[in-house]
Amino acid sequence: MNNNNVHLVDSDRSGVSRILWFSLGFISMMLGLIGIPVPGLPTTPFMILAAASKMTDDLADGDTSDYDNHQAEGHAFYRVIEAYVAEYTSICYNMVSHTVSSDTSQASCEAYMYLENYTSSNDPDGEEFTGCYNSVTHSQDEGMSQEECEAFGWYANYYSDKIVQMFDLKNDGEASADYEADIRTWLQPVWDHFGISADDIGTLQ
Repeated sequence: MNNNNVHLVDSDRSGVSRILWFSLGFISMMLGLIGIPVPGLPTTPFMILAAASKMTDDLADGDTSDYDNHQAEGHAFYRVIEAYVAEYTSICYNMVSHTVSSDTSQASCEAYMYLENYTSSNDPDGEEFTGCYNSVTHSQDEGMSQEECEAFGWYANYYSDKIVQMFDLKNDGEASADYEADIRTWLQPVWDHFGISADDIGTLQ
């Protein structure tokens, strides 16, 4: 099938193959739904991490067949929670310093402005300020250049898109990648938002 939409059914696959894929998706969905309230059952985040870890091991062993299987597992499990977590993976990125700022909203990310010889009416001393100012958080940085100050941009669902790309069934992977570490980094803002700890997720050891 030449269509690039991975969500469409590939009519060229055998009936058995299609049944297996749909069964995997259904089982993954059910685990995701009941994994939260039932103690002892692996949670969806744990299963996503496990799939990513196995993908790394598969590539290291040169096992592309198992890699495809584990990639499909990760794809199915992430789709269970994607709609609930994607918005918390957005970032405010600076194209000059190549750093991610601490801003957690688009409003604050887009509120940076460079001011020269500015005197705030709220400053009792009437001192002039030259530097980068954020009109939402009211933070200021005198050491930041105008170029850097004006280089902040909001990237919606940034880490979520990277996860989707990683689990994309057309992605053959990179042998040097550590997919489990990537997943932990990309989903950390989600865990922070919902107050989920590493103990809640579990470890792979």
